[in-house]
Amino acid sequence: MYVIIIGLGGIGRALVAMSVENGNSVAVIDHDEGRCNEIIDHYDVLAIAGNATDKSILLDAGIERAQALVATTSDDAVNLMACWLAKKFAVPNVVSIVNQNQHSEMFKEVGVHISENPDELVAERLYFWSDNTDLHQLASIPGGPSLKSMWMMTLP
Repeated sequence: MYVIIIGLGGIGRALVAMSVENGNSVAVIDHDEGRCNEIIDHYDVLAIAGNATDKSILLDAGIERAQALVATTSDDAVNLMACWLAKKFAVPNVVSIVNQNQHSEMFKEVGVHISENPDELVAERLYFWSDNTDLHQLASIPGGPSLKSMWMMTLP
């Protein structure tokens, strides 16, 4: 699969690693040239320093042959515009994080699969674990508006 990843923050870097480890061809776009240079030191990917809302940058990244585009920046406007352009180029699978929940509906209207506020999701999980020390997560099952999990409780 050919994947374009927008943004090389923590989520974007982790996604590059997962994608490459699973045998995908990856292009990344980030406005920070230093981040692009760092990622190509570690992974065999195409890295482009530029604005992902610029159609010519997306063309350079190979948007016409992409099977997926994932937007991971902290800027919902950039994520939404990059996703809208990906839809215009008929990318079959367009995914984005949404940093501010009030923007979720706009992404859905464009037809983007979303993960709402990643910081909030992590904080909820950490709080739950800190409040339930006898629980151990066995599995996570994606679907619906939230992630479902299977848990095991250790009894004394």
